[in-house]
Amino acid sequence: MALIAQALVTADEVENYLQIQTATYDVVIETLINGVSQQFSTYAGRLFISATYTALKLTGDGTPYLFLPTWPVTLLSSIAEDGVARTVDVDFYADLPNGILEKAKWNWPWYDLQATWTTKTQGILITYTAGYLQPALPADLKLAALKEIARQYQAFITKDTGESSRSVQGSSTSKSDPARPEWMEVVSRYRRLRV
Repeated sequence: MALIAQALVTADEVENYLQIQTATYDVVIETLINGVSQQFSTYAGRLFISATYTALKLTGDGTPYLFLPTWPVTLLSSIAEDGVARTVDVDFYADLPNGILEKAKWNWPWYDLQATWTTKTQGILITYTAGYLQPALPADLKLAALKEIARQYQAFITKDTGESSRSVQGSSTSKSDPARPEWMEVVSRYRRLRV
């Protein structure tokens, strides 16, 4: 098994964190890295690791703001709206760290009119590069991934099924179920909040 392109940590980082000296569980570790990385991305509603998005089709929501699905943006190659090329700092302003493009205002002699992005389905075509380079992933996000991988690895090693209670022939066992996993608090800081 190989690591996915969006893996938040490397196998070496996990093995160092867990102080593993053997290759016995390499496939398990790669599976956990891939699973946790996808879990974090799904929860955050975004990808974290740098990638280039070519001819990505987006639909505006009729506001001056276009929220790109991945950020921080490191390169904005091109953008067209309804087939017309748009220029940064002329037609729109770019908040690259947050992946937000804001339409420029039209200055009329008697008032300013705020332009909006098209609501035409897939009327915006953009090519850009965004995300963190794996070594530059924010430390709190990397640590949360390592901790969650370690938790799942420990459950695998101890054959912990994650059950909160079990009854077998008159005897029962139970354990407390943690309310909200610690990693969710960290990943929540990387979600797009819109009102």
